[in-house]
Amino acid sequence: MTLKKTLFIKGFLLVDRNTRLLLYQRFFNGFLKIYLSDFTKKFLWGIIHFMFNLRCFLDRI
Repeated sequence: MTLKKTLFIKGFLLVDRNTRLLLYQRFFNGFLKIYLSDFTKKFLWGIIHFMFNLRCFLDRI
């Protein structure tokens, strides 16, 4: 992992050397806190967990 300076976000991003994928978890959580309401976050959380549980259920069949 390396740190890279970003121009569009204040701070640094962690970059995986092997895949060069940017890890946005820290900034994504900050984005969610600032721009989404509590209802929207709970609604998205419900959809994600419903789809995950449905997938796990269908894998068992």
